[in-house]
Amino acid sequence: MLDITRINHIGLRVSDLTTTRIFYEKLGFEFIMGPVGPEPVAIMEHPSGVNINFILNAPKGEKLNVLMDVPDKYTGYTHVGTGGDRFAGRTAIP
Repeated sequence: MLDITRINHIGLRVSDLTTTRIFYEKLGFEFIMGPVGPEPVAIMEHPSGVNINFILNAPKGEKLNVLMDVPDKYTGYTHVGTGGDRFAGRTAIP
């Protein structure tokens, strides 16, 4: 058995890096690097250690999530939950 102690990163496919950066910076994430590589990928990290790799190859303007927003349900990753003391009573991102 492997001794896994944490999740290294989460990969999310997005279509617009600028919009993505603005949103995640409001959550406290810092832009680390990118786009790099053939996909390409950009990386942001939160002070808590959460690291997100944004895969920048989704079609521009596409907002449909085929794992969540269509009647047929497909296998695949659907979400990640986060928590912390500062979430109490929060209903919107500032």
